[in-house]
Amino acid sequence: MGKMLNLRAVQLTALVFGLIISSHLLADPMLTGPRIQGGLLQGQATPGARVEIDGEPVRVSPDGVFLVGFSRDHPEQSRILVINPDGSRQTEVVDVARR
Repeated sequence: MGKMLNLRAVQLTALVFGLIISSHLLADPMLTGPRIQGGLLQGQATPGARVEIDGEPVRVSPDGVFLVGFSRDHPEQSRILVINPDGSRQTEVVDVARR
């Protein structure tokens, strides 16, 4: 019976850890796409969040999806700011490669 309790404790610990990690990932802006001049990134933020790139507002869908495009002569870096519904802020500096 002692081994079964230990197994249950390990399973419960893994479940709690997984929930903590997944909730953290949902709060972070997840960016996919080419980080290159002329490229387009898709981001996922918390629903209800506001997003800015280099101080300019970005349209965000009700479920938190947003797009960020880089011009063909875009500077080497951009700053993406996500303002979550609870007021917390997250910043990601994106290195933009030259074409």
